[in-house]
Amino acid sequence: MRSLASSVAAHDVLTAQRGATIPFRITHFALPLAAFVALMLLFASTSIDVNLAHAWAYDDALQVWVGRRHWWADVLLHRDGRDAILLVILALLGTLATGFFSARARAARRTAAYVLVTIVLSCGLIGGLKHVTNIACPWDLQDFGGQRPHVALFDARPLGFEPAACFPGAHSGSGFSLFAFYFALRDRRPRAARVALWVSLAVGTLFAFGQEARGAHFLSHDVCSAFVAWFVALATYSAWVQRPTPDCFAPAGHDFTPGRAISPSAVTPLALPGIVWLYREPEADGYVQLEDADRQSQGTPPHRWHHVRDARATAGGQRTHG
Repeated sequence: MRSLASSVAAHDVLTAQRGATIPFRITHFALPLAAFVALMLLFASTSIDVNLAHAWAYDDALQVWVGRRHWWADVLLHRDGRDAILLVILALLGTLATGFFSARARAARRTAAYVLVTIVLSCGLIGGLKHVTNIACPWDLQDFGGQRPHVALFDARPLGFEPAACFPGAHSGSGFSLFAFYFALRDRRPRAARVALWVSLAVGTLFAFGQEARGAHFLSHDVCSAFVAWFVALATYSAWVQRPTPDCFAPAGHDFTPGRAISPSAVTPLALPGIVWLYREPEADGYVQLEDADRQSQGTPPHRWHHVRDARATAGGQRTHG
């Protein structure tokens, strides 16, 4: 954190040149860090995770997660969401590759490299932390029909269980890793940067919603992922702006505009193989077969996209969730 603080401090000079009233390191480092610490302490000292899960994501009457083995959570938000992030990575790799043949792509290579490195580092760090924290998924806890006891965030893990790997949330973290586009655009295209910020927040939040509905994560898992992705993007950005005359954060008068860094004309042809790969995945059919098998075991007729509310009606007419 000390090295990150020292690196973002250098950016205050650029912020002052833009006439900002609040220093960059306050809005982008100090305030997010304070919010991160406060929220993690709140989650660790309360039962807000469990209470929220019981309130909307877990049906206590049927003992099922509202999104578990349902198309919108398992396929649309999880599988297709994962593939969408992979498609972004393929597009960035394509921009780097076409830089050897296209002058326009060549000008965008540094920005594409920044975004690519940031996404990969964010996903890699969050994925690595999952295997260190040893925190179980909600669907494995006794409160939700599993075998493991619930343990507070920073308490010692109980013995006698296999290592768990659910904190932070990696899937939502891949969505929040798109913060990289905000930092890539903020110095030259502030309006587009704000759009990129809200889009990345929306994508990460949707991924988190789907995973929490499936029982894969608590809210705290995804909040942690968002902050980790933010600080990774901030660290790589702070390193990038200190490089001598970087093209993606060029001073006024430079002939390169970072808003054109990821040019559709440059990356669309390279995205086509990723789209083909996305739609040939057989996982959706496997999901349907799994759901139909579950419904048959419950005495309800198989149907491709039945919602859990139909199962509630069969079980006793209670409809507590939409």
